[in-house]
Amino acid sequence: MIDRDYIFELISEMAESDGLSPRDFIENLYAERNSNAIFEEEVNKNNRYNSFENGAIEKDVAEFRRLFPDVKTESIPEEVWNDAANGAGLTAAYALYSVGKANLEDRASNVNAFNGGRSAASSAENDGEEHLTEKQVSAMKSADIKRNYKSILKSMKKW
Repeated sequence: MIDRDYIFELISEMAESDGLSPRDFIENLYAERNSNAIFEEEVNKNNRYNSFENGAIEKDVAEFRRLFPDVKTESIPEEVWNDAANGAGLTAAYALYSVGKANLEDRASNVNAFNGGRSAASSAENDGEEHLTEKQVSAMKSADIKRNYKSILKSMKKW
């Protein structure tokens, strides 16, 4: 069994090497221990897949496979994995990513369609007439289709 005097002597030496009194040294030890415990508690609380959520990963992966059966693991972007690790869940993170990507593609398509409709039609052959492409026609508004109806009909023969 360790003697109390021996323990006090050890604590006094460690405190002295840190420039503290034995009492301050012990208080610092308690404070450090408590702050580590609080930090670990926060980490565990923020960790979506800690021990009390038994099977959470398996459930999330099963749900992901059900909703996105054609998506391969290696094609999932890093930002989705990061969101999933931060508590969003793989299925939700990928769904948000997919919606955002689709919105971005839609905006780009709309801009291209708008610009394509405004640009002059290119001639597909050297017959002296301008021909519209399918893409240009599909990007037109109904008023543009009415205005270019004859041209569209002629162009359709070239598609």
